[in-house]
Amino acid sequence: MWLGKSYYFDVPSPPDVFMQFSVAGISNNTVIVFGNDTLTWSSQENAFYRNLDPTSTSINEELLSYNTTNDSMTYFAQGNSSSGGAKLSLYAGWYIPNPMLKNYLSDIVGTKVFTGTGDNWFVIRQPQDSTYTVTATFTFSAVNDSTITFDNDFLNIGDGTLHYKSTDAVAKTVTFQNFHTYYYRLSTLTYNYETKQLIFDQHYVDIGIHNEVVFK
Repeated sequence: MWLGKSYYFDVPSPPDVFMQFSVAGISNNTVIVFGNDTLTWSSQENAFYRNLDPTSTSINEELLSYNTTNDSMTYFAQGNSSSGGAKLSLYAGWYIPNPMLKNYLSDIVGTKVFTGTGDNWFVIRQPQDSTYTVTATFTFSAVNDSTITFDNDFLNIGDGTLHYKSTDAVAKTVTFQNFHTYYYRLSTLTYNYETKQLIFDQHYVDIGIHNEVVFK
């Protein structure tokens, strides 16, 4: 599991990135990421490196570095970034499993009726903004301790699976979220294991469009 930041030209950036991918060692100086991207050790970069498009005058590269002091990896990629483009910066060490998750599932799974607030923001010729109150029913099901599905994709994001992402010991919450990269289309389920409160929110942001709904 990898956490980090991303940016895509002309699309509002998500607050973070949450992804899953593997790193495979092929030889002493070669690794494969995402199943098909081959990176070769570069002493100049002090990392495994790949230039995605050597003929381009723009910046197109992938980089994977390993930290021997804390046994963690950092992945960085950018495409056409010198002219806007996209950037992705991920760190594997921020994903910390929580063995208590199985104890929370009985409060999370099942059919829930939520009332919430939605916000639609459009830019066509002139900005338009509207908020509304909405009630909706969701059924959450457990695939395993760290994976939950839901049956009501309210904003048509297209992903009904939530994976355990992180624990906030100060706020007493655990967060489940769908994997996402550059595009700000994400669903988040936050459970407060002290108050038993559930908050489910969805964000759909594209060029000129911002739809958000928060259910409690």
